[in-house]
Amino acid sequence: MRVRIDCCYAITHNSVMDTATDILRKLRSAGLSQSEIARKTGIPQPRLSRWEGGSTPAGANDALRLAALLREMPGGRESSEVAHA
Repeated sequence: MRVRIDCCYAITHNSVMDTATDILRKLRSAGLSQSEIARKTGIPQPRLSRWEGGSTPAGANDALRLAALLREMPGGRESSEVAHA
């Protein structure tokens, strides 16, 4: 039996749940390019492009990397836990 995780959620300190795609959208809104996000997280840029296009879901490790980058941004969330849905 194979199990596939389609989404990963970052639960922030105020109990708001963000998908990896939501976090990516916030990083892009903060002015980061896909190339900058790729460089800072180690996530390949083509993968980021596919997420923005809605063609593939993010994996848990990549969601963690995006959440960590968001926390490092000025005004970013200070703490998060990760849960899988």
